Amino acid sequence: MSLRASIEKMTRRTFFVFAGGLAFAQQWRPVTRKSKPSPEKPKPGVEKTKLIDPGTEAELTRVTDPNLAASFLPPAHQTIFARRGHFLLYAREQSGQKQAWSLDLKSWRNRQLSSVRALDTESLTLTADEKALCFIDGKTLLAGPPGKGSKKLHEFSEKPGPGLGTTDGEVLAVDGRRLLSIPVNGGEARVILESEAPIEYPMAQPGGELVAYRSAGGLWVVPRGGGSAKRLAPAETGRVTQARWTANGASLLYLFAAGNTGPVSLEEVKPNQGPGTKIANTSQYAAFTATADASVFFGASGSKAGPIVFLMLRQNRRELALCEHGAKDPSLARVAVSPDSQHLIFHSDREGRSALYMLDLEKLVEKPES
Repeated sequence: MSLRASIEKMTRRTFFVFAGGLAFAQQWRPVTRKSKPSPEKPKPGVEKTKLIDPGTEAELTRVTDPNLAASFLPPAHQTIFARRGHFLLYAREQSGQKQAWSLDLKSWRNRQLSSVRALDTESLTLTADEKALCFIDGKTLLAGPPGKGSKKLHEFSEKPGPGLGTTDGEVLAVDGRRLLSIPVNGGEARVILESEAPIEYPMAQPGGELVAYRSAGGLWVVPRGGGSAKRLAPAETGRVTQARWTANGASLLYLFAAGNTGPVSLEEVKPNQGPGTKIANTSQYAAFTATADASVFFGASGSKAGPIVFLMLRQNRRELALCEHGAKDPSLARVAVSPDSQHLIFHSDREGRSALYMLDLEKLVEKPES
């Protein structure tokens, strides 16, 4: 098929991304300046610095300074972007202590949100309505308005499992091998499920009544009101390494690794429509995220030989190298995309300590329709 015919078959959104990719390759090259621009005057709480990616020559913005603190992204499937407050939730470690922080996506100021002893960075999330910040401190689940203090919601009897899920009024957490529903406004925890195998990363179905979670290498769902669990993605031939609901709750997207060193594919499954289907093979993604309509995916490669952040189109399953994430341990890389699809954030220790980096997507991805 000719290039012209291929373009004619593209949707308007896909063509926008395709054209943006060409613009990216043509425009983002080193620029020779006759004189260096004057450095910007530092602003309190603002740590952003412009960098040129050595692999693709893309212009990156480092938004947290690794010389001041180490910064980490929570799991991208949790609610870490606040539409109302226009901020990103992240974890920051200074003087050996980790706390919850926010990054304002307009002023680029960083602000501390918690003051606890033993923050579980995997637990950082907002409730679905963004009114409360939730996290685990040791064996205690805390919640409250972001930056305005928090209250105790639950004391775990066993070691909490990784990740928290949320709706508007409840927190989904794992106490040992029990999946719990805990009211945000206080009240007794309710047991949704008791499992024989460890439970990881519970996720409430947007607009639905299911809870998805990972367990024993597979992907499962269970009704929020309790009942029998159903395995959606088999674990016999590999394992699910990451999963997330689509924004409309119609399906689950997940990474499936075939064995310890086999290929990693991006797949999708609808809870009530049989087995999952493969979207595409990937460049060994260690982590991924997606735009709100799940038409564009972003993946961080876990390959040591090519630690790259890719853009992938659902329609033609083609990958575009955006930049190098450069993480020393690529398996720990993470990516997150803002709700308006205009900013891609990732963390990396490419400069020694982990920091947050941003890539503008305005020339690559169209804003979602409101």
